[in-house]
Amino acid sequence: SELVNERMGDLGAVQLFAKSACYHTDNAAFLRKWFRELQGARDRQGYYRRHAPFPFAEDRLSYGAGFSDAGILAVFDHWWMYGDEEVVKENWTAMKKYLQARQDAHRMGRGRVFGTSRGDRLNLNDPTPSRFIDLAMLALDFRLMAEMSRVAGNPINHLTYNRTFVELQAEFRKNFVNEDGSLKVKSQTAQVMALRFGLLTDASKTKVIENLLALLAAKEGPASSGMTSGALGTRSLLPVLTWTGNHKVALRLLQTPKYPSWGYGIDQGATTLRSTWGPTGKKRRAQDPGLDQSFGAVSGWLMSKVAGIDTTIPGFQRIRLEPWIPERQAGAASISWVKAHYSSCRGPIDVHWKRREDGSLLYECDIPVQTTATVRLPAVPEASVRIDGKAPGEDHRFEGGFVQREKKGRITLNLVKSGAYRIEVK
Repeated sequence: SELVNERMGDLGAVQLFAKSACYHTDNAAFLRKWFRELQGARDRQGYYRRHAPFPFAEDRLSYGAGFSDAGILAVFDHWWMYGDEEVVKENWTAMKKYLQARQDAHRMGRGRVFGTSRGDRLNLNDPTPSRFIDLAMLALDFRLMAEMSRVAGNPINHLTYNRTFVELQAEFRKNFVNEDGSLKVKSQTAQVMALRFGLLTDASKTKVIENLLALLAAKEGPASSGMTSGALGTRSLLPVLTWTGNHKVALRLLQTPKYPSWGYGIDQGATTLRSTWGPTGKKRRAQDPGLDQSFGAVSGWLMSKVAGIDTTIPGFQRIRLEPWIPERQAGAASISWVKAHYSSCRGPIDVHWKRREDGSLLYECDIPVQTTATVRLPAVPEASVRIDGKAPGEDHRFEGGFVQREKKGRITLNLVKSGAYRIEVK
């Protein structure tokens, strides 16, 4: 079945895995060509169907929240990773038509689910209502279209899409948020999507984060990692945990040998991503041999958050190097070093960080020509910093950049020249 999905271009897999895939290989030309297939696979209303190319009958109901939205999400990911404004412009008319049809269906639906909902598939007895997913994904579509309108649309598009996003935020809060700030839907995926898509007030965020951690803790057991989210929720679970200051929890879920987790798959002998988390329960069966990208988005989190390779603006001209480095703890199993390489559209980016035995940090990076980079590293206020063996001058400058100190436990180094840097924080 996965071979069939690969040949037909499953939009569900693309929506989940596009950005992560771009870290592993140059997908610029492939995705640009596939976007043309995607436009040709739309129906008469402008809806993106489940597959592109689409091989089924014309009247088959084949669109729905989560997978059809790949027509917008994947274009945004392509723009973010490669900075190619022409791709956004080529797909702008199709995306506008889809979004308008999607919004019209939402207004006239009166609570009915958009198209054929696949829901949060592969969840572990922790379903999320299709109406929740539908509204959350629609709001995200408008948020991303507002961003892309800067290069393909016009100021009116930008204002209109931003205003509609705010309206959908208000609708979401009215329908799914309690007076105390918690969500009415108690699934892990619901907490993750609400946080990730920017649908909550600041006060509500704190409550939802607490509830997400409580849900993970409640499900954890001697043989259970605590994760019950499906493919949609798991895509953003670890990034949300890291972003909200719970990076240790994210690393535990990554490494634990308990079911379900990526560490569990490795413990079971898996060497690639599978269609499920693997065998579980008393009657264990061999894992489905089919390849599936449903849980592969973790590699994007590893590159952008653990290794810390990302961009400030689309296209990696201004690189953001911000690894989330755990504190070294005696006797605790944690990640103490990382080496990563990314062949960006601007050139190769290499990073290496290591937490030493004495608690000091070694960070090395190499950035390509015609780029600048912002490096943010954990540091206490009294920490000393040396770049290539030398301390910055009294004006905080060094050969190739300058240092900024911040209060939130991090130090910022602005690199204005390409090349290799060796940074030590003690």
